[in-house]
Amino acid sequence: MNLFLQEGETRIGSEEGSDNYDIMLKGLGLESQHCSILLDSGVATLKPCPGSLCWVNGQQVDKPTRLFQGTS
Repeated sequence: MNLFLQEGETRIGSEEGSDNYDIMLKGLGLESQHCSILLDSGVATLKPCPGSLCWVNGQQVDKPTRLFQGTS
């Protein structure tokens, strides 16, 4: 899936969450408030929400992590 982010914060959560998120996903292991991606001057940073499990290129991350084009 390719996503084109807008400058600023993109909030990601589950479809079961009570809020409307910019990106809504469904599946196992997703929190209602899962993470956000901050795009600032072309630099994208993944920010996991407390208690959510986020992975970048096969590594679990629990703090803000810079993303690069092609990151999975």
